[in-house]
Amino acid sequence: MNIWSNSKSKLKLKGLILTILIGVSACASGAKSQLNYDRDLSQSSSLVTSASLAESSRSLSPDFICYNTNPLLFDSWTEPALVKAVKQLKPRVLRFPGGTIADFWDWQRGGILADLSNINARQYPGIFRSPRVRQYTASKLEEVKAGLTATQTKPLWVLNILTSDLSSQLAMLRKARDLGINVDYIQIGNEAYFGLPDNLRLFPTSDDYAKLAREWTKAVKKEFPKAKVAVIGPSHNYLDRGNRRDTRIQFWNDSVLATALPESDAIAFHLYYDTNIIPNRRSETTYPFFTQEDVPIILSLPFFNWQKTKANSQFQAVSNSKEIWITEYNIMESLEPMEGSSPKLIGTWSHGLQNITLSLLFLEDSRINLICNHVLVGTSQFGAILADEKQIGINSFINPSQPMKADPFGLSASGSALRLLGEVIENMTEARKINFSTNPMVTVKNQFKYPSLQGWLFNNSLERRAIIINLSSEVVEVNIDSVFDKSVDYEQVSGHPRDLVAKPGILKESKGTASKQIQLPAYSVTKLSSLR
Repeated sequence: MNIWSNSKSKLKLKGLILTILIGVSACASGAKSQLNYDRDLSQSSSLVTSASLAESSRSLSPDFICYNTNPLLFDSWTEPALVKAVKQLKPRVLRFPGGTIADFWDWQRGGILADLSNINARQYPGIFRSPRVRQYTASKLEEVKAGLTATQTKPLWVLNILTSDLSSQLAMLRKARDLGINVDYIQIGNEAYFGLPDNLRLFPTSDDYAKLAREWTKAVKKEFPKAKVAVIGPSHNYLDRGNRRDTRIQFWNDSVLATALPESDAIAFHLYYDTNIIPNRRSETTYPFFTQEDVPIILSLPFFNWQKTKANSQFQAVSNSKEIWITEYNIMESLEPMEGSSPKLIGTWSHGLQNITLSLLFLEDSRINLICNHVLVGTSQFGAILADEKQIGINSFINPSQPMKADPFGLSASGSALRLLGEVIENMTEARKINFSTNPMVTVKNQFKYPSLQGWLFNNSLERRAIIINLSSEVVEVNIDSVFDKSVDYEQVSGHPRDLVAKPGILKESKGTASKQIQLPAYSVTKLSSLR
């Protein structure tokens, strides 16, 4: 993972956007210039529909909400503004170290390996070119414990199977246990399926990873029998992007399912999808580079990619007796100008709507018991919380058309949407999908269709909460008396899909009480809650 932009290391990593970001001055007026663009949503006609509950429900793990964590992107786990922001998101689990850095993590040193002479640095420019990787202010286990305590979270440990060894990683888990840190969740490695030189050296084939992961899993289980262990497998989009003749990726899950998964509790998938389907709008002078007519295409992407994931034979082959963890997910927009592309929508409200849409779609598969959004703190490319630019040395809000200054540790568009999901799911034990009597389908390219409304109800013995997303440009009136037999408290966040969320006040937020009916603004996320 690029420690500046959090860009994932992919097969064609060549350069960084760092050169076009460093030294860019910030101005507070940047965000304001986007607020009123094409914004006449309040004039849209109103649709009336009724909500009802699906016949079946699914159990919900109390640790369902997770975020990847890169401690090189902040100076202190106990920074008050950071702790406040994390508590707003209400995660139960933080994946540590989150991303590519896990493959090169020296836990005793508290950071990236000191000796990089045997590493193919060209594949990981963000990690190996930055002087910041030598600053380890928030990376040692004692500091991690302080952060987990302050944020009331537990870790998902990613073991360094690539550049470390089993004895060292077991020693890390023992020390964590002795410090009083939870050892409940463990993942064996990170994205070893990519055909990068460092991966190929240790794992020439998928069988090589599967055999070693099996060995590591058995050793971990012997010392930590109550811990849940996940091995890694690629999902559909990595198979689609890669060379289909690359048998290493094509048969990766076959090897893992046959050899490693029987000893493990779960398989971990990463789901990223690009936005190349959106027309190139670089002729426009103001970011984001999409128009209102592109919005339906943008909002279709979570549905389209989830549909492809569910249809993937390797995904379907995972037994119902095993859990699936989605330990990284987000949209993927290239930040590499030399490849002729640039961001189109990262940092916009449509980015936030996509992330919460995909999060809810994961609930449709009862095998999925943990989802880790990528990433907790970072730039607007991925971050749910926008990093302090004084700490990372660049603007945390990426805007190719003009400089914009983000509030340190403020919630991004994704964070603003996912905050409501965290609040709704907290302490819930059961989830049930909400159906709608009228749910207009949006049709985009190739006649692909997706629903305008998406909702789920969550229960425990004391309370019920619901979340409903309106992805249409219309105000929707929903009769909720079949879902809630009492009045409900509600909170809503809405905005135009092009709104750039660099600081508070960009999105419209409202709270109130409703009985029998609730009005959903266009492009909104609504949280509903009531005592049972």
